[in-house]
This record gives sequence, structure tokens and C-alpha cells, in this order.
Amino acid sequence: MPDLHDEVDSDVNEDPKREIMLDRSLDDFMNMTREQVRRKHDITNVPLDSVFEAAEMDEE
Repeated sequence: MPDLHDEVDSDVNEDPKREIMLDRSLDDFMNMTREQVRRKHDITNVPLDSVFEAAEMDEE
């Protein structure tokens, strides 16, 4: 009986190359997601003064 802290892998025919490929794929996905979040933050992160200046320009 396995210890509760042992990893249980249902893949009996584990392929190390496939595991590496999946790990890289997950890393790529996470990096792309971080980059998208950073870009969104850069787009929406404007100084407060600029927001008020833009609002004043719209009123004119």
C-alpha cells in the first residue's frame, strides 16, 4: 500500500520525453499568461493626473 505522501501516477507506461514536453508546454503557457497580465497592467496603469486630464479634454 502506498504511503499517503507518495505520488500516485496512473500512467503505467510513462514516457519521460512526453513528460518533458508537457512541462515545457505548461511553462510556455504560464509565461505567455504572465506577459498578457503584464501588458494589460501596463495599458491600464496610467498616472491619476492623466486620467483627470483626459476627462477634462472630453468636456471641451
